[in-house]
Amino acid sequence: MLHKLHGKNLFSTAANAWVISVAVSVIGCFQLSYVNAAEEATNPLQELTQIFGALQGSEAKDGTPEEQALRYNQLKKEFEGDDDIVRKVLNYSTFGEDEGTEVGFWYPVERAECSYEVIKNPSLSPFFSPILQTVRGHPDSVILNTVDPRNIKIETVMASNIYNYDYHEVYAVDLDKKGTFQCLVSRCDRDRLIRGWSMVFSKFCSGFQKDF
Repeated sequence: MLHKLHGKNLFSTAANAWVISVAVSVIGCFQLSYVNAAEEATNPLQELTQIFGALQGSEAKDGTPEEQALRYNQLKKEFEGDDDIVRKVLNYSTFGEDEGTEVGFWYPVERAECSYEVIKNPSLSPFFSPILQTVRGHPDSVILNTVDPRNIKIETVMASNIYNYDYHEVYAVDLDKKGTFQCLVSRCDRDRLIRGWSMVFSKFCSGFQKDF
């Protein structure tokens, strides 16, 4: 979930009025509404169980944990230090480092089409990595020649994660609705993100320009 930062009080006049009305309402009614709200709220444990169930279900497609680790190490060895600016911009937009981090990295699938995929370290748990917590919402692959560079937006937002319901301030890079990257503000520089994406579409990827 993303919340834009406007520098204003997040509570509107209507919200304040609601709080006041609740405060002066009958205690019994308040307790009843509180219980109902609690029953309707998403159970964090149930949500995490669904997430890990989906991850286990993907094993057939991605291979066993041992096979995933082997593939991760092979790709890391193949592309580490590769002088690919597009790959570096993708890594920086995701992980805050040009080469990626121990969390994962991007690699080219078809450079001519500006097609890239990300691989995440299968041995890391998202519970202990703020970077991986924000990466969860990223696309697993991008074809940049399908992106209209005029519609790329970089905004400062608050991004929530489903692992501990905490919030992180991030730079959200919206690639023309083809995917959104979230780079922690503590790890990224907004001006460098702008320079990087400008370079990608001026020198390496043609993109796709819509009629308007």
